[in-house]
Amino acid sequence: MVLILPEETWYSHVQPRDAAVIAEQHLNAGRIVTKKLYPLFHPPRRPIGMWLAAGSFLLGFSLLLIWMLTTHAALLSRN
Repeated sequence: MVLILPEETWYSHVQPRDAAVIAEQHLNAGRIVTKKLYPLFHPPRRPIGMWLAAGSFLLGFSLLLIWMLTTHAALLSRN
């Protein structure tokens, strides 16, 4: 196990050759070596979050559009 501080980036199953890669990429270049991340602390990103965000946005936009159309229709029916 290798822990990089202060970011608290955990790497697992690190062999001596991996340590050189981590030092070069993470410490020198600031790029995380994703294939060696410890999955308990750094679970793989799931694309479902993007779909949930897009769905929430579309639902909110649809509700706003319905509210605007019904409000506009109610104002027109008064005149």
